[in-house]
Amino acid sequence: VITVLLEGNIPASFRNYKSYLEYYLSELRRYNRNVEVIYKNPSEGSQEEQEGFKKFLASRGVSPISRQVSTGDEVSKNLLYPYISIHNDRSIVFVNLLESQSIERGEEEKLLESQLAFESKFLRALKQVYRSELPFVHIVGGSANLISEGYNRDESLSAFKFINSNPDVILSSLDSVDAIVSVLNKEALTREELLAIDVAVAAGVPVIWMIDKSNMTVDSLRATGSHLAASQDYQAEDYLFRCGVRIQPELIMDLSSSLIPQVVNDGSSTPQTKMLNYPFHPLILSGKGSRPSTRLSGPLAMYFASPIELLEYPRSVIKESILTTSPYTKTIKLPRMLDFGFMQVAPRPEEYQQGPLSVAVQIEGRVKPYFTNRLSSDDISLLKKHQLTYSLDSQYIKQIVISDADFATPSRDARGFFPTGYNASERQMYYANTQLIAQLLESVIDGDDLLKIAQKTTTLTVLDEQKFKVTETFYYLILLVLPLVVLLLSYFMYHLVRRRKYAA
Repeated sequence: VITVLLEGNIPASFRNYKSYLEYYLSELRRYNRNVEVIYKNPSEGSQEEQEGFKKFLASRGVSPISRQVSTGDEVSKNLLYPYISIHNDRSIVFVNLLESQSIERGEEEKLLESQLAFESKFLRALKQVYRSELPFVHIVGGSANLISEGYNRDESLSAFKFINSNPDVILSSLDSVDAIVSVLNKEALTREELLAIDVAVAAGVPVIWMIDKSNMTVDSLRATGSHLAASQDYQAEDYLFRCGVRIQPELIMDLSSSLIPQVVNDGSSTPQTKMLNYPFHPLILSGKGSRPSTRLSGPLAMYFASPIELLEYPRSVIKESILTTSPYTKTIKLPRMLDFGFMQVAPRPEEYQQGPLSVAVQIEGRVKPYFTNRLSSDDISLLKKHQLTYSLDSQYIKQIVISDADFATPSRDARGFFPTGYNASERQMYYANTQLIAQLLESVIDGDDLLKIAQKTTTLTVLDEQKFKVTETFYYLILLVLPLVVLLLSYFMYHLVRRRKYAA
């Protein structure tokens, strides 16, 4: 059952969108009579019914927006619910029809963008309703507990179930593992974890790697004023090298970056703090044509990312860059002593000419199993414990490698829990961080079909109201008077020709 809540006295700017919804859902019902469509106005019914229904919507995170509606000479303010719900006898999912809750009156381009994004959002929700259970995503690594807890709290990641996992859990439940996220930012990967991942890949489980190649954080710099940035070895580098990927022991500096507070008049009796761009925190925009990273709602905030090199071998693996920095970049080799001193001088753009650098890649293809001729007695015992045998056949690899883990890690301090994408320095949320995680998981679990639908684009030519007011009379003459003049001329010409033809 699909229930459309965008009903009642709606503004003119929404009517085109509503017509599109009605057409889309009528076509859906024409192809499948098991679909029932209901149009419900939350503001109809008795006062008690309205209050009860609105409380139910609020409990589901569905909130209205206030809009002005013109009816003749009267202007009223209405509450609109730009949502549809999809439910069966097991579950219910609400779909926000807008890309942003901050749509202003007359912004037709934003409404068109929301209309283009509707189909992929609708199909995602439909798939979520019909699944008997959510996909299980196992997280391994030093921050697995924090990440799994944060992701399970995040409403935008509610289509997945995240588990703080370990090798025994993965090997004992291979049939129910839909994806693995390996987060390497604090501790090295153990041999048992790498073996479990290798066995899971042989069983067709995709893996997303999030790797901090350096040991750098802003907090480590603030504590002492300077810090030795060094390259980290997580025992996964050789595995990824065999798949055709190498994360360089370097740090990216990008002129397109987020902000951090800095004292600009140090030593003064009244020091002042100013927000300055920090090149080690690049802002990434969604790439054109990149399958799992299209249509991000805004910039993606990364922290101390490293460039990723795509190797020529093995040729059996297709390698594709899915996220890149801006063209205005440069890199520094590790190890390197870093501080905030360079921020006292304005950056020189001519030094940042290294071009776009890959920070996330997708690999897909067949490779030889990593532990071939490497199994120890302990490895064999671990597999026997879970009644598994190691396959020597070529494995079909479907993995994504990202050279940053902090962008995908929620944070927690004495004040509470901060969601993924929250930048404490700017006190700003980067929603694209969570959106990318959801798109990557959807891509590796369900394929790219929905993402291809989300790539649809179009342009809208908006009427220039100021110019129209100046030339309003001229266009009225063209549209109303000119057709009458043409019609009259045609009439007289017809009679003139007819009179001459039959004059004799």
